[in-house]
Amino acid sequence: MHDWVLAAASRCYDWFQRRGRLVVVTMHRIGGPAAIGPDVVRRQLEFVAERYRVIRPSQFRAVGDRDRLAMVTVDDGHADVHAVIFPIAQDLGIPIVVCPSTDFLLHGRWLWFDKLSWAADHARAGAEFRIGETSVRIGDALQLAAFRSRLKRLRPPERESVLQRACDAWGADPPAAPPEEYRALSRAEVTQMLRSGLLELCGHTVTHTIATVLPDAELEWELNESKRELEELTGQTVAAFCYPNGQDGDFDQRTEQRVLEAGYMMALTTIEGLNWSGACRAMALKRVHVHSRCGVFMKEASGLGDVQRSLRRRRSASNPLPPTLA
Repeated sequence: MHDWVLAAASRCYDWFQRRGRLVVVTMHRIGGPAAIGPDVVRRQLEFVAERYRVIRPSQFRAVGDRDRLAMVTVDDGHADVHAVIFPIAQDLGIPIVVCPSTDFLLHGRWLWFDKLSWAADHARAGAEFRIGETSVRIGDALQLAAFRSRLKRLRPPERESVLQRACDAWGADPPAAPPEEYRALSRAEVTQMLRSGLLELCGHTVTHTIATVLPDAELEWELNESKRELEELTGQTVAAFCYPNGQDGDFDQRTEQRVLEAGYMMALTTIEGLNWSGACRAMALKRVHVHSRCGVFMKEASGLGDVQRSLRRRRSASNPLPPTLA
């Protein structure tokens, strides 16, 4: 569908649909292969700011029948938050929520997936790393994607060990701290944004490890320590937690309970969709991802994407695949 048609349909649906909702916008880095640049982000945040009251996590209580609420979140906390996203938020007069892992933000350590990307870019052409029966060859995008998915499911010590062995096999020697293109926000940049009144921080663990792979003691430490460090940095209560990876299987009843016990008011997933009044789960909030096509973003931010997914589920339920194709 042409983008302008999708945008027009989304605007019409947004005007028509009066049910209360919370829209949680999310983004990571700006630019790169996703082709999401500052101008695209600005247009999408303008769409949200014009239609919703943009709040901070600490202001969230519940979604009423007529509420039109939004939050704008940025995961991981790279330096482009300050250079690119924050100036847009300032111009629009809306707060943003940054969700950093504290090892990355406060202790100068790599995000493990950034280190993997750096190593792949600086490895010998065609170099190969074998893990068990699996081969990971530089230049093979599918093998690298599968290796990244495998690393996601490891606890921090094992993940670091496997990644270091891969770097050695590939002939890539990452620097001790992330270089400029991978660096985190500095303390000075965080302080400047805090002084504006437009920044709130959100817990995202210490080591960016998926919650469900961690046993209780490690999970509780990741939740409590990251919250403590961020509150010490900002002098503010950290009200929200953001699940690393955040898809189905990355959180469950056990992890939701641990998040609640750690003192967080809400938790963010990366599952696409809106949080509607009467069906809003504070410990598993859906989010809407910025998109290279503004029409696609508007579809999701208006709630039309939820309608589309509901129709697909109904169609699938009424026309199940034969057993041989399931």
